[in-house]
Amino acid sequence: MSSPPTPRAELIAELTTSMRQTIVETVLLFELLTRHIGINATDMQCLNILDFEGPVTAGRLAELTGLTTGAITAAIDRLEKGGFVERVRDPKDRRRVVVRRLSLRQEDFEIFHTIYELWVAHCATYSDQELALLLDFLEKTHPGNRDLIAHLAEKKVPPPSTLC
Repeated sequence: MSSPPTPRAELIAELTTSMRQTIVETVLLFELLTRHIGINATDMQCLNILDFEGPVTAGRLAELTGLTTGAITAAIDRLEKGGFVERVRDPKDRRRVVVRRLSLRQEDFEIFHTIYELWVAHCATYSDQELALLLDFLEKTHPGNRDLIAHLAEKKVPPPSTLC
């Protein structure tokens, strides 16, 4: 017979459930945002990566997304046509071309600004110390996620549409 869960185990279970719920809601929000601005989910992830990484080569963007070079070229083409990115010469090596994120289009600014304002208001309910703790928690999560992504990519896990 197993012993009842400890308060810490219960707290971790509740945190796990809440994190999963947040992930689901975030994915749904991103799906709606992509439809709103006229791109697909992969394109949105490319834009997010460009926000975090800054200008990168198409090869680096392919590496970060797990896409083939052909698929990333198509994504960059769509984003360039939509006015979200541009290809520019790398200022450090003029032989290379990098993909650079452009400013939000005016018609998209309002929705993203609203999301940002809601985020800032939510953060205002926490002390600086609490925000630092949350940031530490999330930053410590990233390496594990990246390791798991690399591990699953090496195992050639089939895409989600083929798993069901």
